[in-house]
Amino acid sequence: MQNLKRKPIRETTIAGFTSYINKWLNPNIGDLPISSVNNLVATEWVTKATQAGSSPKMCNNVIKVVKMVVASVVNEN
Repeated sequence: MQNLKRKPIRETTIAGFTSYINKWLNPNIGDLPISSVNNLVATEWVTKATQAGSSPKMCNNVIKVVKMVVASVVNEN
C-alpha cells in the first residue's frame, strides 16, 4: 500500500494499520490461513472487539485492513 504511485497512503495511516495488525488481528486471527478468513471470522472478531469496549469506527477500520490483506493475496483462482 505504501508503494502505490497514484495514491500512496500516509505514514500515519501505515502506523495505524500496523497497530491494528499487531494488537487485534495477529492475536485473534493470525493463526488462520488467509483462505479461512471470511465473513463469519470477521463477525466473530467484531463481536469480541465490541464486548471488549471497542468503538464501531475502530472495528470498521480494522475490518478494512482485513479486507485489504485478503484482497492482496493472489492465487491461481
